Amino acid sequence: AVGTGRPVGRPTTDAGDASGTGVFDAAARRFDPKLADLVGEKFFGTLPRVLGPSEPAGVLHGGLRDELFPWQAADVVVSCGSGDNMCAALGAGCVRPGRAVLSLGTSGTLFGVADAPVVDPSGTVAPFCDATGRHLPLVCTMSCAAMLDDVLAGLHLSGTDSLSARRTAAELAAGAVAPGCGGVNFLPYLEGERTPNFPGARGALLGLAPGQLGNAGLIYRAAVEGVTYTLLDAFHKMRNVCPGFDPSELLVVGGGSRSKFWCQIVSDSFGLPLSFPAETEAAALGAAFQAGACVRGIPVEEFVEKQNLGPGRDTVFPSEDGETKRLYQEAFERHVKLTSALFS
Repeated sequence: AVGTGRPVGRPTTDAGDASGTGVFDAAARRFDPKLADLVGEKFFGTLPRVLGPSEPAGVLHGGLRDELFPWQAADVVVSCGSGDNMCAALGAGCVRPGRAVLSLGTSGTLFGVADAPVVDPSGTVAPFCDATGRHLPLVCTMSCAAMLDDVLAGLHLSGTDSLSARRTAAELAAGAVAPGCGGVNFLPYLEGERTPNFPGARGALLGLAPGQLGNAGLIYRAAVEGVTYTLLDAFHKMRNVCPGFDPSELLVVGGGSRSKFWCQIVSDSFGLPLSFPAETEAAALGAAFQAGACVRGIPVEEFVEKQNLGPGRDTVFPSEDGETKRLYQEAFERHVKLTSALFS
């Protein structure tokens, strides 16, 4: 979070960032001294002050203001900032309950705004706060876009050198493979997994028949489906734990959102339409929104909703074909069953 050190005095943070420390009471929106004491006797006294969503951390003035903003005559307000996922929610326009954001990045994250804190004894759903004064229950998977890049590097795709060209070729080949990959499942846990909590898990390619191991399209599609099913399983866990969490669409951000092939698989598997914010760097845009609300002195969600954020591209809708739905459902059920059998 912005707002620490010499320019503004006492270190500060916001509830969003603070809720990721492990010593924050999300319901009370304050650091818990008992939890802090488990870290060290003096730790609680070193923690920053937690600011409200639109509360300034301080101002830049004098020589430092003149050095950084020579065109600015008045003092410059410094906002408290927030965490990356909290800012991404703002940038995607997810500021009220009923909406959810799916980030397809190096890791996969799924989060939505809630009015009440979420308590999940299993630890699957993280009880984060958001940047508006509400809560942001979140699930995260380690196996996402980075795992797919690893798979691409290992596939035999003739005449392709760059990662982008390899991805295009792999998606073209994978598009010729039916959903469900004919019974082949790729469990994508090359580096272990946190959702489900199997840190010792490893990747597994199951259900192969003779002649399939060299089928690059099949292997890549199975990998994309495996990543998607891991996120879908996390989505179901989140819906079971979070009262009222039942989004009618997903706002998709992250580098993976640029792949129409992957997004169609996500939409078909989740059975939900996908929309795409106009600004793909949603976290950076959200940080600017948070700062704007701070300068204006108005609620953050009010400032965001005044921006009239439009869609970035056409909405992706799930297939209505019954056979397609059946194949995805059967493949997802195999994914969950095989994961449990191998790693639980």
